[in-house]
Amino acid sequence: YHYKVGPRLHDIGHQIFPEVDELSNIVDSPMYMLYPFVGVLFLSTIIPHEGVTKPYLVNIILRFGCVFAIGHTLRAATYLATSVPGSANHCLDAEEVERNRPTFA
Repeated sequence: YHYKVGPRLHDIGHQIFPEVDELSNIVDSPMYMLYPFVGVLFLSTIIPHEGVTKPYLVNIILRFGCVFAIGHTLRAATYLATSVPGSANHCLDAEEVERNRPTFA
């Protein structure tokens, strides 16, 4: 077990951006704007138009699957590349860490 208690990592995001409590009333606004937009897009694929062929359900599912897979791949890459800030003060007690350090017999 090689962990040594050291200084915390600095979280640049919390240093640059204000706390969410100040913006709590507008944090959900983008999501509420996205719902009608997605609904209109979905309805535009169902309603027939003159001279425009209807999209086939298989093509819609394939494109959705491709975008879904690409999104999860990029999400995994960004998740693995994220550095976690240091733990709270009560978690940094060096004596506690040393006392609970596993020993090998």
